[in-house]
Amino acid sequence: MNSIFDSLIDLDKSLKQTMPLAAIWLNKPVQLNDKRTVRIEAGDRLRVEKNAISDVCLPEKPATHEVLGCYGNIANTVLYFDLKNLETNELLTLKIK
Repeated sequence: MNSIFDSLIDLDKSLKQTMPLAAIWLNKPVQLNDKRTVRIEAGDRLRVEKNAISDVCLPEKPATHEVLGCYGNIANTVLYFDLKNLETNELLTLKIK
């Protein structure tokens, strides 16, 4: 039989556990390869400059990375993307929180 204390520990662990997400919603819209959006999901192509998502994604400054996955926890204290560099195929983990 679980005690209330054990239940609270389990709840705390579940709030901190990182898991795959369908998408990550940003505070402001960014320009992707093909659309302007606040919702970033796997398959989206975006431009990364100085380890941050750039709001500029134009023919002159094209997308540099493809989103492979979105990850976070229920408490939203951890949010990050796994990205692939379109030119070099190098992998990058870009932390949002």
